[in-house]
Amino acid sequence: MPPKIDVIIAEPRWQMINLPLIASSACTAALNYANAQPNDWEVALLACSDQRIAELNFQFRNRNQSTNVLSWPAANDLEHTYCDHSGGVHLGDIALAWETCSAEASAYNSTMVAHVSHLIVHACLHLLGFSHYTDEETTEMQFVEAKALASIGITSPYAEINTSPKVDC
Repeated sequence: MPPKIDVIIAEPRWQMINLPLIASSACTAALNYANAQPNDWEVALLACSDQRIAELNFQFRNRNQSTNVLSWPAANDLEHTYCDHSGGVHLGDIALAWETCSAEASAYNSTMVAHVSHLIVHACLHLLGFSHYTDEETTEMQFVEAKALASIGITSPYAEINTSPKVDC
């Protein structure tokens, strides 16, 4: 059973893709490959505009700019190596910006579905405590991302381009 994903579409252009299905698939894959039980978790996803994500980025990170994805873990003490919570625990919140995601998908010669799936997997891993501050953490996170994406039929973005796609959450 997939995690419960509450998708809030604040930017109408997000309705061009089946974001609830994409989010469910990507979150389930991320949780599976992070050794979590997908049916134990709930995630809120805000599908918004660049303007709204810039406001959130400033409010929560003091960065006065738009970005592709932001994530807010519900708890700061999760260990990503053994997540065994049960009972529909709120894992955290994710926000995606339409304009940036769309532009990046084009720039990376990717589909919107593949790019957004990658960003959701990435954000879910952050919600579980993964990070990419060190080279070791980055390698581990990219490995889990690649495995999760492969499980839903999406090629790793790290294999297709010389530099990693910008993921700034």
